[in-house]
Formats: sequence, C-alpha cells, structure tokens
Amino acid sequence: MVALREGLINNLTNPKSIAFLFAFLPQFIDPGSGSLSVTSQLLLLGFIAKFSNFLILSGVAVSAGSLGGYLSRHPGWIVWQERFAGAVMVGLGLKLALSGGQSAR
Repeated sequence: MVALREGLINNLTNPKSIAFLFAFLPQFIDPGSGSLSVTSQLLLLGFIAKFSNFLILSGVAVSAGSLGGYLSRHPGWIVWQERFAGAVMVGLGLKLALSGGQSAR
C-alpha cells in the first residue's frame, strides 16, 4: 500500500506530466458547449487521463512483479537474458563501428 501511495503522489506531482496536460488538454475543450463549463471539461479530461494512466501503470507493475517473482525462482532465465542483452549490445556496437559514420537513411 505504501508503494501505491508513493507512486500516486509521484504521478500527480510530476512536472512533466502536468506540463503535458496543460499543453494537450486545452485542444479538446469546447468553450461554446452549454453542458459543461471550461473548468469542468478540464477537470473531467484530466481525471480521465490520470485514471487511464493509473490503470496502464498498474498493469505494468503487476506484470513486472509477476515476472520478477518468476525470475527469482528460476535464476537460469536471468543468465540467458543477460547473454541475450549482451549479444544485442555487441551487435549494435558492431553495426555502429562498421557503418563508417554514415547516417541511416
């Protein structure tokens, strides 16, 4: 429960997230709408954005926790994951070294 509270506080006070909402949400506000005021529209859209982020990040957290638990019980998979990540890094390094400084087009 502590992690959930800390994550919620972090998400709600994240300056990048707040700046994104201030830049993005006004595009979807209809000042001529008679049903909701501009403030109500902003609050509703902000709530929808934050709630959908909460659901998505909760799914990621549950998945990561489950995968982490599985990997802690099967350490052989971690070795193969590290080998695979190392091979990818070496491959990318070789591609970069052999490209001769040419830009990708």
